[in-house]
Amino acid sequence: MKTTVNTAPRDMLLTIPKDTSLRWIDVFIGRHIKNHIITFELEQGAAVEVYGLFMGTDDMQFEIAHKVMHRASHSSSKIASKGVLNGSAHAIYNGLIQINPSASASKARQSADVLLLSPNAKIEAVPDLDIANKHVECSHGVTTTNINKEKLFYLQSRGIEKKEAIHMSVMAHIAPIIEVIPEKIRGDVLKQIERIWT
Repeated sequence: MKTTVNTAPRDMLLTIPKDTSLRWIDVFIGRHIKNHIITFELEQGAAVEVYGLFMGTDDMQFEIAHKVMHRASHSSSKIASKGVLNGSAHAIYNGLIQINPSASASKARQSADVLLLSPNAKIEAVPDLDIANKHVECSHGVTTTNINKEKLFYLQSRGIEKKEAIHMSVMAHIAPIIEVIPEKIRGDVLKQIERIWT
């Protein structure tokens, strides 16, 4: 499986050829991102994994969309995004999986999970399924969470300062995305995170 990490905002259409696979990772930390749309078209037997990570504070804004179009049979896709918003940061996240009539025996799932650290932070997450073939497996879901006060209390009762406890919660939240980033650039991503969250 080929892995590509994207940190530059742009609109793009990618066709995944027959019987090939791609892992795509979008990472946006500490900067405004507007109208970022990535669309993947899957041919027969093609597979794509799309991972997204966005982290913003202050008044940062994000508009991100990940779309997967299943054009032929036996194709598969996974969309998984994690977000962390603090201050008055605002994000609009759209996920779309489209199954064509000719895409029988395809499998697709998508999820988005956003952690809000501030009462002023906002997320508009819209997962969407457009299915034109009933012989497929598809699922989607969105969760929005806040810092777990009980967990914070527990950590602080063990001598961990509140700021560090929040940092630990943030890192635990985004860990599933960090783990799929290739090791050769993972350290650079973690440095960016530390720069805006410490």
